[in-house]
This record gives sequence, structure tokens and C-alpha cells, in this order.
Amino acid sequence: MMISRNECIKCDEYCIGNQCPLKDIVVHYCDECTYRRADYIIDGIELCENCAEKFLNEEFNDLSVEEKADSLGFRVETF
Repeated sequence: MMISRNECIKCDEYCIGNQCPLKDIVVHYCDECTYRRADYIIDGIELCENCAEKFLNEEFNDLSVEEKADSLGFRVETF
């Protein structure tokens, strides 16, 4: 989730108003928890570290042992 915020630091006598680079700062927040800043974009979803880890763990747990090993570059043999 992308939000534009005013990060004004009240420069007072040196204020340049709407030309200030701190006036409209774009901040990306996690689409899942909505209160942490987003660190990653996974499949178009902006996620913080915690939510990204949770998302990837859930996806990874749905894979078979062979698929997990293959995604990590391990060779697996069955009996």
C-alpha cells in the first residue's frame, strides 16, 4: 500500500513550501498487516519482513519434499 506523507520538519525561515522534497514523501506499507513499512514485493503484494516470511513459509509448506529440495538446489533420491 502506497501512502504519500508530509514529512515536514518545520524549517521556519528557510521553508520553501510546496517545493520542499519532504512535503510529499511516498511510503510503502505492508498490504497484509498495514502498519509496518513494506520491505518486499512478492507477486505484486507489498509485504514487511514478518509478513513476507509468513507468506513464503506457507507457500513452501505446500510443496512436496522433492519440490522443496529442487527449489533449494538439493538432489533427493527415494528408495
